[in-house]
Amino acid sequence: MDSNIYTRISALCQQNGTTINDIEKILGFSESSINKWPKNKPSAEKVKAVADYFHVSMDYLYGRTNIQPVIDDVMSGDFITLQRARQNMSQEDWGRAMSIFRAGFADAFKDQ
Repeated sequence: MDSNIYTRISALCQQNGTTINDIEKILGFSESSINKWPKNKPSAEKVKAVADYFHVSMDYLYGRTNIQPVIDDVMSGDFITLQRARQNMSQEDWGRAMSIFRAGFADAFKDQ
């Protein structure tokens, strides 16, 4: 099995200040089970549990998309469209877009 799932889970752990061992404990997985996923295909139920924990799609964990959409009703089509556009933008273009957002929606960014 491709190590993509493990690599993405590891990155999500780093982003969220947790460890794979912590996730295994929280989700009731056996110790080091996720570490074996690069070689042993995990069940869809276990992948779903991890995806739900991190609020990403199973497609993200499987590497079918680079978009990390939250799995709930808060996500809108516009937000997903913006994430997809971001993947095609240069750093300079993204900086300009964020400047526009911050200027146009100052209240939304006041805590940032």
